[in-house]
Amino acid sequence: MSNIFTEAERIEISAAVKNSPERGIARKILAVKMVMEQLPKDEITKYTGYNAKYIYEIVAEYQSMGMKALCDKRCGGNHRRYSEEAESEMFEKVKTEAQKGVFPRIKEMKTKIESEIGEEIPQSTFYKMVHRQKGRKVKPRGANPEKADQKKLKMLSCQ
Repeated sequence: MSNIFTEAERIEISAAVKNSPERGIARKILAVKMVMEQLPKDEITKYTGYNAKYIYEIVAEYQSMGMKALCDKRCGGNHRRYSEEAESEMFEKVKTEAQKGVFPRIKEMKTKIESEIGEEIPQSTFYKMVHRQKGRKVKPRGANPEKADQKKLKMLSCQ
């Protein structure tokens, strides 16, 4: 498996093992280094505490994304793309226009924000963002537009 790593990757990992500040990140880097050194997977799992399958997932992520994949500190909890300040700033622009009546529907607000940030947002993510920003005030409609006329109902029931 050593032939899949370039010399630059080997140097990068060796330097990262020495300089990694956090324990979780250091373990991931160490796992990749041990795979580079062609140690048996039993030894790698014993030393790092990771499952063998997870170790090779880490290696695959490293090969596709580089050190960024190993240094990602996400683990549970907040997976938001934007900070609360950035999110509220983004939403504030659209909110003022929505209050004027420019965006009467959520779908139109979503397309406006997507065009501003330049990437597509999943609908569920957008609804969560709207909920966090208290931007959707659902009001019940006055009456069902398809409701039958009361006079006609009385006439039909009398016959």
